[in-house]
Amino acid sequence: MYQELGGKSVDRDTWVNSPEETQRQWQLSRLATESLRYLQLQEALGQPPPAKKFGAQRLT
Repeated sequence: MYQELGGKSVDRDTWVNSPEETQRQWQLSRLATESLRYLQLQEALGQPPPAKKFGAQRLT
């Protein structure tokens, strides 16, 4: 999922020279991780979880 969202590995040069790209990659990583949790909740509930139950406010 991370790669499908445009994620790529971040090396030390990127950390130092491109903090904006580093932040973007971190956000994509988190979104990819949360997408799995969303699907698990959807399967458990039998329907898409409401934003409040999913905790959408944690995502930027």
